Amino acid sequence: MNDKAEISIVAKAVPYDSPAPVSPNKMFNMAVFTMFGLLLGAGLAFLLELLNSTVKNEEDIENGLELPILGNVLYTKPKKGQAVRLVNGVIGKDQSF
Repeated sequence: MNDKAEISIVAKAVPYDSPAPVSPNKMFNMAVFTMFGLLLGAGLAFLLELLNSTVKNEEDIENGLELPILGNVLYTKPKKGQAVRLVNGVIGKDQSF
C-alpha cells in the first residue's frame, strides 16, 4: 500500500475457544425434510386416489351413471401355456378330440 494511508484497528476479532458451526445443522435438516417428504407423499397419495375415476365394481356404475346392471361378463386370463378357443361365443379351455 501507499505510505500515506492510515490504517487503524477498530475492533480486534477474537475467536471463541470452541466455536460451534452455525450451519448446517444436520439433525434439524434431516428431521424437517423427513417430515416434509412424509407429508408430500401422503398428499400425493391422497390426490391420486381423489382423481382416480376408474370403475371398480357394479356399485360404481349404478351410482355414477344411475343405470341398472343388466348382466355381467366374466373373463379370466388363461394360465401360462394354456390354449384358449372360442366355442359358441364362450371362451373356454382348448379340448383335443
